Amino acid sequence: MNKRKAVKETGTRGSRLASGILRRLPPGIKKRWDRHLESTFRDHTVNARENRIAMEEFQLRQIAILYRGFFLFIVMVIFLSFSSFVTSRFIFRRNLFGQGEKEIRLKVDYEGKKEEISLLLEERKLTAPEEKEIMDAFFRKLAAEIKGDNLSLRKVNKALDFKDRVDGYPFSISYEPQDSSLISWDGKPGEKALALGKGEKIRTWIRAEASYKDYSAVRQIGITLIPPQKVSLSPVQRFQEMLARRESSSRNREDFIVDSAWEGVSVKDASRENLWKIPPLILAITLLLVVMGHTSIREREQIRHKQNMQDFPLIVHLLTLYMGVGLSFPSAVSRICSDYEKRRKTDGERYAFDQIRLMDHSLHMGLRPMEVCLEWGEHFRERAYARFAMLLSQSFSKGAKELRFMMEKEQEDAFRQQIDFVRKEGEEASTRLVFPMVALLFIIMALIMFPAFMQFYGM
Repeated sequence: MNKRKAVKETGTRGSRLASGILRRLPPGIKKRWDRHLESTFRDHTVNARENRIAMEEFQLRQIAILYRGFFLFIVMVIFLSFSSFVTSRFIFRRNLFGQGEKEIRLKVDYEGKKEEISLLLEERKLTAPEEKEIMDAFFRKLAAEIKGDNLSLRKVNKALDFKDRVDGYPFSISYEPQDSSLISWDGKPGEKALALGKGEKIRTWIRAEASYKDYSAVRQIGITLIPPQKVSLSPVQRFQEMLARRESSSRNREDFIVDSAWEGVSVKDASRENLWKIPPLILAITLLLVVMGHTSIREREQIRHKQNMQDFPLIVHLLTLYMGVGLSFPSAVSRICSDYEKRRKTDGERYAFDQIRLMDHSLHMGLRPMEVCLEWGEHFRERAYARFAMLLSQSFSKGAKELRFMMEKEQEDAFRQQIDFVRKEGEEASTRLVFPMVALLFIIMALIMFPAFMQFYGM
């Protein structure tokens, strides 16, 4: 009943599409796929129709995984391609106050030369109250360190080093130029400073604020600007400076907009480049799910093989026992089925005993025991079952005495096979334990030798 309900639930739009794809597969591919799965699902249950339904459901699930994965792959490729070629501006949203700065990375292309530049977007600026006094020594040391590559603060023509902290002090520092056209927010000389002529000087100041918990202090640090050294900037450097000026003048706005082209420099959002990693990832996950589906089938086959090898000696023993006390072969099979019904609720279903139930049903329908035994042996891949079924079918024509003798001999062989099977599993388990044991040995050796090395080298 549950399987019928599951089949009905698969009648969704996706399953109907998968069914259509399955029907339209090339005959050669469909035939090879069916041949590959038929050997696996032939013994899935004791019902051939149920096996066919299970195989078709598995094929539909695999096709659904494939077309959904490829659909997502194509959608992501189209989306990324469209967003890369259509957009003419990139909008970067600043962090809110207290969340810190944000780094944006841009890939620029000028005359075939690709380069990546970065810019720090400060968090959204809010007016802060004036704070308390700080020791004069801190500001003297700060003034000596922010000069950067300049000779002194009285001769500034290079970028100042706006330090966030000074060694030995717990204060965080912020800076505010008197005129951003003279000294920009990142400490670089502004437009007016870069336009100074030979012999000209401009006096300005920087407001430095140091704060730590509830303590704060403000000082005005005097700066004397002199004409800059003439350095030719590349288009990419000019673009980066333009971005820095635009960023400093737009800190009261939430969004920061960058054009995709500027004076021959093409710009891309470097963060969007990572999105191109998603389509291959989707494709890899899709293929992995398909492979895992086939791997799960092999694991089920291995589990069923182990169960069949474990159940074979028990089946031979029960048949020998019941037939030895005088029961006929059909009665012995019925007795085994009744015992299995009692144990199935607690121990779970076992394929070999399910086939015994099918055998019992065939015997009750009046089929000949010889034919039933041969058909029973064909449902197993293990040679032991096929050989045992052949012996049973031959023994029916030799009489009860001969049958009992053959059953006892087969019981001894079955238990001998069980011992060999258990021994083989034990050897495989011991082989799997070799690597953990070797790893544990190296760990123990390291723990023992480490103190000796420490003492030898005087550490």
